[in-house]
Amino acid sequence: MEKIQKSIVIDDMTIHIIEDSDSSLTMPLFCPLCEFVMSSAFNFEYYHTYNCCKNCSLKFAESRRGEWKKGWRPSDGEIEEFKNHLRLQSPCFILE
Repeated sequence: MEKIQKSIVIDDMTIHIIEDSDSSLTMPLFCPLCEFVMSSAFNFEYYHTYNCCKNCSLKFAESRRGEWKKGWRPSDGEIEEFKNHLRLQSPCFILE
């Protein structure tokens, strides 16, 4: 497995990014369906099964596994409706 190193310079500060060339281990920062941040380890698991975040997997893919594997995806309208529903949810953290 080959490692690829990239460097980014921001305001005299260098940031080194090392990534594996094995694309099966990579995950996007945002869900391809809902475009929300992929922010938990659960998203990683669901992404590698359904190519979308946990929320989209539970809403759209799990109930239609056979259709999903054959290429079915929700309409743009269904995705927008689901995104609006997600925006109304409480955040998943507790402030002390």
